[in-house]
Amino acid sequence: MLFRWDDYEPFAGFGPMEDFRRRLDRVFDELDREWRPSRPVAPAFVDRGDAVEMTADLPGVAETDLQLTLNQDVLTLGVKRVVAAPEGYKPHRQERAGFQATRSFALPCRIDPERVRATLTDGVLTVRLAKAADAQPRRVTITAG
Repeated sequence: MLFRWDDYEPFAGFGPMEDFRRRLDRVFDELDREWRPSRPVAPAFVDRGDAVEMTADLPGVAETDLQLTLNQDVLTLGVKRVVAAPEGYKPHRQERAGFQATRSFALPCRIDPERVRATLTDGVLTVRLAKAADAQPRRVTITAG
């Protein structure tokens, strides 16, 4: 009889132990998923030259559950999503949980508070923060001399 490396299993006698280890790994993976701190508000900021634009995905959040404040160069976003079963029903399985979060972001420049615009469309919050006149980039003309 010839020996093949494909048939060689050094831990063939430890089948139940290997099965126990795999099951234990699965339990800890599930616990990690449940206890992992989530970031329900993870926005992206883009400098558009004359304004700073923030976008954040907020599915299932209504305009009434958003609070947006600007204090000097700090933007604070408060979000609350309530997921409730319809009247008379009890959830069988609920994968999308409600949450409440408040995050503050230091802005890179001074903002004109009179020209801040925010829209919520299809679960995407877009906030356009117009830069103050003295914070906007200026073109410098060069003269030959």
